[in-house]
Amino acid sequence: IYLERRTISPLYQGLFLFVALLAFAVFVILRVEQGLPERRLVFFFFGAGFTLVESAAVARLALLFGAVWIVSAIVFFTALSMVFLANLSVWKRRSLSSAAAWFGLFLLLLGNYLTSVEWLLNFGTAIRGLLCFALIGLPIYFAGICFSSLFEKEPNTGAALGLNLVGAMVGGLLEYLSMLLGMRSIWLLAALV
Repeated sequence: IYLERRTISPLYQGLFLFVALLAFAVFVILRVEQGLPERRLVFFFFGAGFTLVESAAVARLALLFGAVWIVSAIVFFTALSMVFLANLSVWKRRSLSSAAAWFGLFLLLLGNYLTSVEWLLNFGTAIRGLLCFALIGLPIYFAGICFSSLFEKEPNTGAALGLNLVGAMVGGLLEYLSMLLGMRSIWLLAALV
């Protein structure tokens, strides 16, 4: 409805290139300063995936409930609550195994891709809200368990968090691919990331 054709405007392309160069510079600096072991790159991808899931969730809820500030508040509240609960369950040693969390994460990302907004509109507001909470909150919870389990074993937490933030920035840019691929495909991109 907002684009004549599938395209990314030149303004966004320039921004994309600029942030990609910044991210590349961070990787070069970390490689020189700390060696940047490959196992630490997972934190970058978690950041990118989280931002993709969050933006896809905002778009889905806006289509279901209207584009109001309350939708964004619900998504951010859900995301932060799920991250908190995942961290708490890992800290208290009451979380799922990493294998179960990874399986749940990928299963729910695929479920989000396969679940159309039109199908969700068949339900009343309360049921639709619960389904959206499950579709949006549970992948974030499972990702939080995976992230926290890896993070508690990380000796250099500063570098891991830095990579996570750079990944979140890159994920925000990757969301612009929805102008080419469609918003629904962002769920597959999140699973790939």
